Amino acid sequence: MTLKARMTYAALAVGTASLLSAGSATAAEQGYFGANLALLEYSVDSVDETADLTAGIVKVGGFLNEYVSGEIRLGVGLGDDNVNVSGTSVNVELETLAGGYIRGGYPVTKNLYPYVIAGITRGELKASASGIVSQSSAETDTSFGLGVDLAVAEGISINLEYMNWYDKDEDEITGFSIGASKSF
Repeated sequence: MTLKARMTYAALAVGTASLLSAGSATAAEQGYFGANLALLEYSVDSVDETADLTAGIVKVGGFLNEYVSGEIRLGVGLGDDNVNVSGTSVNVELETLAGGYIRGGYPVTKNLYPYVIAGITRGELKASASGIVSQSSAETDTSFGLGVDLAVAEGISINLEYMNWYDKDEDEITGFSIGASKSF
């Protein structure tokens, strides 16, 4: 791992830990953890096809108040895809996603909480052709999205979200996810 990558992860961890500790000190049940299944599209400007990827993402977060929360997420690729690049079939797979985020929302009702989210994500992808040529790349970029939490039971909510995970140079990862979370 490069020095730049280590510094990025350290900054994300320190910033998010500060937010989580401030949020958890304000009231009971301000923390939460959960998991999402993400259906992602990976595109490269110079390639006509997009790769449809699947990822599993775990998250932990905490509220500063009823409108703002911070969270960290870690994800791994669960499904890969093949795309045609100049007549060659290239297998694309998501290795990892990791990041720190701030969510701002408004409790419309006791059960409905729409929000916007922004932060920093580091994504690592692997591409291979003919099973012998393989290349991995990692990028870090700002992320943003929209989502909604729907409380279904005491301390349990389901979540639907759209994120632009990163759009760096000619690479872009975007997509929807659905999941659940539990407050503590």
